[in-house]
Parts: sequence; structure tokens; C-alpha cells
Amino acid sequence: MSAAVLIPLLVGAALALGYLLGRAAAGRGASDERELLLARERSARAEAQRAQRQSRVLAGEALGAEETVRRRISEILHDDALQTLLAASQDIREAAEGQPEALERASEALEQTIARLREVVFELHPIALEYGGLEAALKAIARHRGRRGQYQARVRVAPEAAGIHDLLLISVARELLTNVAKHAGAGAALVSVARGECNVVLQVSDDGRGMSAADRRLALERGHIGLASSSERVAAAGGELEVISGPGEGTVVRILLPAEPTLATRRSSRRPGAAPPAPSGEPAPRA
Repeated sequence: MSAAVLIPLLVGAALALGYLLGRAAAGRGASDERELLLARERSARAEAQRAQRQSRVLAGEALGAEETVRRRISEILHDDALQTLLAASQDIREAAEGQPEALERASEALEQTIARLREVVFELHPIALEYGGLEAALKAIARHRGRRGQYQARVRVAPEAAGIHDLLLISVARELLTNVAKHAGAGAALVSVARGECNVVLQVSDDGRGMSAADRRLALERGHIGLASSSERVAAAGGELEVISGPGEGTVVRILLPAEPTLATRRSSRRPGAAPPAPSGEPAPRA
């Protein structure tokens, strides 16, 4: 066979082989792409299922926490306030029968009951939030917890940080200050709220005994520290919680929340009776 005939045949064969190899490679590429898409779909499905399970867990914990609060209020009203009022009623009857010292006992019992009921109401919702805003509410909580834990508590709130996550910040700060009273052995604590470019930052620090990382994990596992529920609520709002501590070095708990809250966070952070937030670009409705 002459070169004039052989060369075109070889060129044609090479072109055909290249075409077939290209098709095979394209097929492999499409197959790889399909596998990648399927893997992504499986990953997305698994993530959705994980999120759904986490949502159920959080919902169950929220219901459990609500039931715990109700049970605690019932115990306080029945075992504490009601019994004290019954005793005061008996003292008043005795005073009417000519026992003047019973009137003093009744007065003391009523004062104790009023103080206890005020404490319960404060635990449910600090009235300072309605009238003084975030800073006033945090200061009221800090004074209350500081007296109970015998430590000095200070509060600093940047004005631009208020009005975004107020109820969550108050709830978490209350829990953290309770931890200071119960576990830290501190003489002083500082609560600060600031706003960065992307985050609202709550920081609660104390000068207490601190703890090692191992002790912190153990305390969390045993439920001795109320950080777990705070961490879950912060995560549900799109934020993060970190703990910095060491033996004899005190403890710093820092919480970062998104500066632009989700719709659900806006609803949960809105104070009772406040108008709903206006859509972006629209003026807020007048009260």
C-alpha cells in the first residue's frame, strides 16, 4: 500500500480513535458529575434530617424548660407563699383575740410573702426591660444575682447593641450570673454588651476560681453548669458561645450573635406590646 493511501487511512483512524476516546472521557465525566451530584444530594438529605432531629430536640427541651418553670412557680406559690399567708391569717385571728405579738408575726409573714412574690415575678420577666431597656434590665439582674451570690456585679451596654436580641441576652446573662453565684466563688463580675460590624457580643467575666477544660467538660456532663441550654439557645439564634477559663484565672463566657437577627429571633426578642418590626426600607409603625 502506497504512502499516499496509507497516510489518509492513518489520519482517519487517529481521528476516529480520538473521537471515541473523547466520547469515553465525556461519559466518564458525566458519570463522575452524576456521582458528585448524588453525593451532594445524600449529604444535603442527611443534613436536613440532622437539622430536623435537632429541631425536635430543641423543641422538647423548650417544653421541658417551660414545664420546669411552671412546676417551680407552683411550688413557690403553694409551699412558700400560700403557707406563709395561711400562717399570717392565723396570726391575725390570734391578734384579734387579744394577742398583740401575733400581729407583728403576721406583718413579718406578709412582708416575706410580698418579697418572695416580687422575686418570682422578676425571675419571669424583669419589669426594668419594659421601662428602661436592655441596660436597666441587666443592671437589675446583676444587682439581684450579686446580692444572692455575695459578689459585686457591673454592667456596660453599648446603646447600639440594644434592641436586637434583648430577651435572649437577658435570659443568658441571668443564667451565667447564677453560675457565678453557685460555682465561681467570685468577688466581682462584669457583664458587657457591644456591637461589632457583624455581631452583637455578650461577655460575662468573673474573678472566681476558674476551671480546667477537663473540669468544664465534666461539669457540663453532670449538669452542674447551665451553659448547655444557653449554648443551644444561642446556636438556635445563629450565634456561638465560647468559654475561656483556667484554674485560678476566673472565667470568661463570650457569646456572639448575628447583628441582623432572623425573623424568628426578632419575634422572640420583641417586648410584649411592642409594634412588629417594619420591613426593610419602610418606616416603623407609630405606637
